[in-house]
Amino acid sequence: VAFVPRDGAVQSAVSITYPVNLMIGTPDVMKARILNHVLGGSFQRLDNNLRETHAWTYGSNSSISADDIVGNVDVNVQCRNNVTDSSIVEMMKEMNLLRTTPLTQEELQSAINYISGIFALGLENPQTIAQYAISIDRYNMPKDYYKNYLKNLSAVTISDIQATAQRYLTTTNAHIVVVGNKTEANKLKKFGEVKYFDNYGNPLKVTESKVINGVGMDQVLDKYISAIGGKAALEGLKDLSVSVTINEGGQEYSANQVTSSPDKMKQTIIADGKLVQKMVINGDNSYMESQGQRQNMPKQAAEEYLPEADLQVLLHPTKYGISYTLLGMEKVDGIDAYNVEELGNGKRTVQFYDANSGLLIREIVNSDRNGQPVVEIKNFSDYREVKGGNGYKIPFAEEAIGGRKITVL
Repeated sequence: VAFVPRDGAVQSAVSITYPVNLMIGTPDVMKARILNHVLGGSFQRLDNNLRETHAWTYGSNSSISADDIVGNVDVNVQCRNNVTDSSIVEMMKEMNLLRTTPLTQEELQSAINYISGIFALGLENPQTIAQYAISIDRYNMPKDYYKNYLKNLSAVTISDIQATAQRYLTTTNAHIVVVGNKTEANKLKKFGEVKYFDNYGNPLKVTESKVINGVGMDQVLDKYISAIGGKAALEGLKDLSVSVTINEGGQEYSANQVTSSPDKMKQTIIADGKLVQKMVINGDNSYMESQGQRQNMPKQAAEEYLPEADLQVLLHPTKYGISYTLLGMEKVDGIDAYNVEELGNGKRTVQFYDANSGLLIREIVNSDRNGQPVVEIKNFSDYREVKGGNGYKIPFAEEAIGGRKITVL
């Protein structure tokens, strides 16, 4: 298994691929084309399984390619993170079924009709006819290869396709290449050794142990709490007011958040001197205000903001159903960082803590907005003490990958 981690990915791009000895112009090429159409052609077996039956993807496909040096098989899909391993299981299942179970006469005839139609349309194009002539000469193919193409295509049998599947569909000796969120990598160990690579195919060292050099999740959080001022400073916080300027897409506006721990908060956004949006979290009196229109917030919606309204949330995360898992260690802009997963409040957040300073330097938030997955990647820097905070520190600079910059005043 070759795994390429992509921060914040909500989908996995999966490919089961390997080389095959399938030479251009040989009799197996035609049979392999029929086999491939049944496996991964338009709305065939892969789509019926992964899309129609399981609703894991919008589409999947396959290719069995011939070449004068070495051919290759590629069965691929783009699917949701949490069904990456399940999708691979089903893809292999479909490949193995073609090896062990004869396809139906209807499937065979449908594939032959489709390929015949494509071939006939190609004959209307002079460029295609010229390419056929070049291929015959270049690859030493039989002179009558294309003249007898339709006749030989119609002569292919069900047993021919099963024998071809047994020859070219080999799930026990394949490369599984996955680009996606690293949290899914451990699930793929059932298929073989998982090796990590960067975007350019260079080997990537990723530590997966939940105890790294003697450091566990508790130690990572303890070091972070100490780095931002310590437990005593956190416990002493009662109110916090943070005013910021936000630059996004060339537009600048200001915002202010006042937190009264443990359960009250007010956020305001101002542009061109006018109130654009206001949100108040205050029990049954919680509300949203936008463009002069005020709307009371349902209790459940207001409760989603309670962890943010609690300045001591790090000291009792379980109160809000928040859990932390140490995933490993990796480089963030050249800095060794502990990779931590936070689950809770309907969101999944991946955090990166500087192994040296203990500070949070990056956060990737995966959430759902109107039924669509949303990913936000933020970098934090310039930690400073807040006035009257007894040593408590916050990042005075936040930059979202994609352009938005937030500066604390």
